[in-house]
Amino acid sequence: MKITNKYLRIITFTAIICFLLPACATSKNTGDINHTVGEINCTVGQAETVFKRKTLNNAGLIYWPDGSIGVVKGKDGAYAFYAANGDVGSSIMTGTLENPGRNSMQKMNISGVPAEYNYAAGGLVYKIDDDTLVMFYHVEYHLNGYWRTYYSEIRMAVSTTKDTGGHFIDFKDSGLVLRANMTKEKFTELLKTKSLTKNEFFCVELLGGQIVVHDGYVYMYYKDVIDKDGDFWSNYNELAVARTSLEDLKTAVKNRTVPVFKKYYQNNWTENGIGGKSSPLKDRQDLLVGWLGITYNTYINKFIMVLSENHYPPPKYTYKKTDMHIMTSNDGINWGKRQRISDANEPRELLYVSIVGTEGNDSLTTGKEFYIYYTRTQSLTWDDKDVVRRKITLD
Repeated sequence: MKITNKYLRIITFTAIICFLLPACATSKNTGDINHTVGEINCTVGQAETVFKRKTLNNAGLIYWPDGSIGVVKGKDGAYAFYAANGDVGSSIMTGTLENPGRNSMQKMNISGVPAEYNYAAGGLVYKIDDDTLVMFYHVEYHLNGYWRTYYSEIRMAVSTTKDTGGHFIDFKDSGLVLRANMTKEKFTELLKTKSLTKNEFFCVELLGGQIVVHDGYVYMYYKDVIDKDGDFWSNYNELAVARTSLEDLKTAVKNRTVPVFKKYYQNNWTENGIGGKSSPLKDRQDLLVGWLGITYNTYINKFIMVLSENHYPPPKYTYKKTDMHIMTSNDGINWGKRQRISDANEPRELLYVSIVGTEGNDSLTTGKEFYIYYTRTQSLTWDDKDVVRRKITLD
């Protein structure tokens, strides 16, 4: 996660309303892109600017979104957009798909986060029912007091309070659901052997707990680091998956605990989500994931993944250039070939990809049309990191 301050600020809920944030405008870009992607035919719309960074800065959203955006439609017809705002915490906007902040912006509180974390913010959400929203959120230990050397995990929280518009604004931590195979202790010992430059990343990055619900299961896609000899970066699984049953998730919510996720390992769902081994879904030489968005698409009855991919691998973990690609799967495990959907002339870094559906209340499931929201920057800093979106239309 790219943030500039070092320590987590424990946020207590303070309502901040920012009415009528400026609506999005279409950026000057090339025309729509027509693609044939494996068995998927789609049209990729022009990039539209949703928020300029200056607009977000003026609203106090200096690092928004610092990860995936969770989107859910409320009873009032407005969409709620949940995302991390760096080490300031998390924020919720309500508005439209064109202008997420049209109605309001509020700080969002996750209570009960263990004090040992230096960063905690969400996040991706799943609506259990009208009174219950589940959030999966990213947490970090900043080792040596430095945010570029971190060990991340994924935790779960459940909604507790709504605002006057019926949108969930307060959550309570339920517990840990996903951890890398390499332990924090092993990573800490490994870190002691490294001589890192000031701007060099050395981290265990699991991403943001990207989930999709299909056929009675909740699938979570992530990156893993396997505890074995050899080069640290070569031990990354760039794309892995764990799952739990939807019924177990609902039971856990009812009992105020967490479900057991099982990692996919050697063709079976056998390894514990907390520290178990995992098998890569793509060979690391073929895929270097910066971020990802995932959905199940009912129009073609396939899983669809959109990836922010690095052109150059670690060890320096520096983005020389990223592209966005799309790929599909029948079962969520075996993925087809990827097709680039970003423009060749886009800025150097494209990150924090989120897929947002336009049909019904569940943005995790998509139909013929859906949107890809993401951040992009030329300077590789937050100074010019705008939020943009593209419309994908399946033919």
